[in-house]
Amino acid sequence: MEEIIDFDALIQRAETDFPFWYPIGIDIAANARNQTSLQISSDGDFWCQYIVGQYTTLTAAATDGGANGISIKLSDNGWNVPLFNSLVPVSLFLSPGRTRSSGVAGDPTHQLFFPIEFDHVFLAKSNIEIEYASSLNYENRLDLCFMGRKIRKQFKQGESANAN
Repeated sequence: MEEIIDFDALIQRAETDFPFWYPIGIDIAANARNQTSLQISSDGDFWCQYIVGQYTTLTAAATDGGANGISIKLSDNGWNVPLFNSLVPVSLFLSPGRTRSSGVAGDPTHQLFFPIEFDHVFLAKSNIEIEYASSLNYENRLDLCFMGRKIRKQFKQGESANAN
């Protein structure tokens, strides 16, 4: 059976929302604790549906120790809510997770990409606050990408992205 595409419905939906990604890369100093933020643009709210991320586990210039030492805590300053209670090790929830450190001893095997569900609406002009900490004795990198839909209708507290 042939699937019929309703182009009018597709065009109508494109007028209200569209796929969007917010990527961020963070270089984390050895044994550091700090924070950064990712600003949601003013053209609409962002309905985040998935998160992906990768990180390195270097313990020296040419040594990949393989053990995660990076933790993060996410907060939303638009709704003024923490999204995690405390710092969470990134190895517990990120995919593809630990990245290859080409030419470094202890390289991990090939990583598969699998988006993790992360359902939250960030308001336009708000920030995703990212607190991070590393217990590793060498600089490492954390890359995150928040994937979802940009919503041109802006929501007020109490409304839902699923509302008709």
